Amino acid sequence: DPKRKDELISYVYKTIEQIKKELVTDKELNIYKKKFKVAHENNMRENSYWLDKMIDSYQFNKPLEEIYQLPTLINSISKEEIKNRIKDALQAIRWRDGHSYIWIVDTNGTCVLFPINPSVENKNILNMTDAKGKFIIKDAIETIQKRGSGYIENIYVEDIVNSRNFRQQIAYVKKFGRLNWIIGTAETIN
Repeated sequence: DPKRKDELISYVYKTIEQIKKELVTDKELNIYKKKFKVAHENNMRENSYWLDKMIDSYQFNKPLEEIYQLPTLINSISKEEIKNRIKDALQAIRWRDGHSYIWIVDTNGTCVLFPINPSVENKNILNMTDAKGKFIIKDAIETIQKRGSGYIENIYVEDIVNSRNFRQQIAYVKKFGRLNWIIGTAETIN
């Protein structure tokens, strides 16, 4: 129903904001899947929906048959797949000639994503220290527990061979909902 367009758009944005704050529970995911299925079935009966899909198909060179596959696709989404898609999307983000990136640890100190050294993923790095012995991950956990997000500073060795060449970094960390993830990134400041 075109008259409900603003209501549906508002619902989508509200859902996105909720997901950004907290990952959906199994119950919430199932409710969403059921609501999507009902909405999809109703939309399939509307001419305006088909017109929009035909325009999308033409503009984006997508087969119109994908409409019929949407319920199967939505039904197959799991919390694990949501986690993996988040990791995949963030893993590819790099800037400053590839030196800067986004990393993720959980609140227990287990590394979820570390693009420059994937060998530490799924390992507990809670006791990881910087070049001066400061506990980086413990500091990040303490920061998000106190404020939900914030800045932490650490020192790293720029060149392993010349261990006297230290660089100061500042990292921004933020808690990411029910996943109990801490998402962070850092930049050198000297």
